[in-house]
Amino acid sequence: MTLESRKYSLDFVRALAIILILLAHLPDYGFLFLGQLSPYFGKLGVGLFLFISGYLTCLKNTSFQSTNEILKFYKKRAYRIYPLYLTALLVFFVLYGLLLPAFGHNSGMDFSSENMIIHILNLQILLSPEFARPLLTLFFIGLIGIYYLIYPFLIKFSHNPKGFLFTSMALFFIFVFLRYFFNIVDDVFFYYYFTFISGILFCFFSSDTYDKNFLKYSLAIPVILMFAIAMESTGGLSYPAMDFTFFNILNFVYLNIVIISFCLIQVEISNIYFDQFSQGTKEFVKNIAFSSFAVFLFHRPILTVFDGISVILG
Repeated sequence: MTLESRKYSLDFVRALAIILILLAHLPDYGFLFLGQLSPYFGKLGVGLFLFISGYLTCLKNTSFQSTNEILKFYKKRAYRIYPLYLTALLVFFVLYGLLLPAFGHNSGMDFSSENMIIHILNLQILLSPEFARPLLTLFFIGLIGIYYLIYPFLIKFSHNPKGFLFTSMALFFIFVFLRYFFNIVDDVFFYYYFTFISGILFCFFSSDTYDKNFLKYSLAIPVILMFAIAMESTGGLSYPAMDFTFFNILNFVYLNIVIISFCLIQVEISNIYFDQFSQGTKEFVKNIAFSSFAVFLFHRPILTVFDGISVILG
């Protein structure tokens, strides 16, 4: 499969990601039978989005030769993300910050002027927990924003996969330093950092040079995944506290093994079976994938409105 075909086959993974996100949030709106699986759906869905983001970002941006190229990279992503994001932010403010409180409902989200300004600047993950309280769902835009921010530096100072891995680890510990000495950088940045990095590494290893070795070692992924699930606590894919106790470090490792292994399996499945689907099925899945970003941003307000209507109608 060519790299271009591989890129389009990832539409199936994006479609699966948004379906998992919806399944994770439906218990909040009356679909209680999904409640026990919700922790898995949400974390795996977000993980898929970030893995694919890392992969596609690397596929389209393999090097940065100048500051202008880096600025062009930032500008392109801002144009693609910001219009819908700011629209979603306005919808959240009107619905959860104005309308629901007027009817006596508290969403638990912080719509103070300071927090809203931080969200407009998309700094909610970088400045949390000291200065910001990320809004439900919209935290993702702040998260992917940081990953996009550091991506050019990861690539510019890495000449091969080993160098990239070293640079990414160095950056990780820089952010750990910021968290423990300045109380900034939200926990979620650390939970999914290596998932985004894995997507980039997968792009490296998917080239003709690495493809055969990767396929050979990828046979171990299902075994690693099953081992991690068996070792995981019974509470589902729990987010560990960000400290250096042995138990939480172990949970952090398990969380990443499960999410990254799941992503690798789904991507390989999509690559293997992509050409076997009918053109109509491909177009249907492509439309779901194309709309996934908008669905991600607006599904909570839509579900909230429908849930409110159903309550009113009895």
